Amino acid sequence: MGAAGIAAVSTLDEERRTLEAFRDAGATDPERALPADELGLPGTAALRRLVRDGVVRETAPGVYYLDEAALARSRRRRPGGVLGLATALLVAGVAVWMGRRSGR
Repeated sequence: MGAAGIAAVSTLDEERRTLEAFRDAGATDPERALPADELGLPGTAALRRLVRDGVVRETAPGVYYLDEAALARSRRRRPGGVLGLATALLVAGVAVWMGRRSGR
């Protein structure tokens, strides 16, 4: 797996851990929003992406909750989701393997 593939997997893993932090803390509606530092997420790239995508909402400066409905909508809009990423990584891996094999 190349650097791009590793970065993509790392990004997905960071996003998964961020979503789990919200769920584990029960911060899944505006009344139960929590500060990012209490969630262990201050300043993470995944948190910034999820806020930008509207999946995580900010109720006050630095206080967030996970909007599960927005997450579901976001996943439906993503072309291919995890399966698409896995397919792309497989195709890239085969292409690299074939390129190295033909260079012998």
